[in-house]
Order: sequence, then structure tokens, then C-alpha cells
Amino acid sequence: MRKRTIRVQLMLTEKEYVRLTTNAAKCGFSISGYIRELLNKHEPKEMPPIEYYRILNQLYRITESLREKNTEPSAEQNIVIEIINELRTLIGEMRKALC
Repeated sequence: MRKRTIRVQLMLTEKEYVRLTTNAAKCGFSISGYIRELLNKHEPKEMPPIEYYRILNQLYRITESLREKNTEPSAEQNIVIEIINELRTLIGEMRKALC
């Protein structure tokens, strides 16, 4: 059985409706989902552009590739570890900024 059983009707101007549907779509929500997010005091953020996911996936691949290649001890090992850690930090910051 559904948790949400109460239906609400809302009157909007054309301009308000366009703004509501546009904002909901940008955030990846249905209109109902978008309004519930606002009611729960969570400001929905726009979905990142497709390019964001492509870049994020490239960063993951680079990080994993460096980690896999960094198996033999050498003088460069510490530098590679630093780069991996910086990439992981960058990925985390990107995710926090957009999610």
C-alpha cells in the first residue's frame, strides 16, 4: 500500500507552472518529488551535465590505473600515491558540489 494517500491540487499561473516543471526536470525529479523535497527543507540541486559523469568516470579510471601500476616499490611510488590521493579528493569535492 502507498505511504502517500493525500492528493493536493494547486493552482498556478503558466509562468509558475513552467518554472516548476523546469526546475523539477533539471533536478531529475517528478513535480511531486520536487515539491516533497522542498517541503522537507532540502533544496534540490540541478542534475550535473552529462559531461560531469564522463569526467568523473575518467578520474576513476585514472586513479585505478595508477593504483594498479604502482605495485613495485620505487622512488616515484610516493609521488604516485600523492597523485592518487589528490584525485580521490577532487572526486569527493566534485560529488559534494553537485549532489
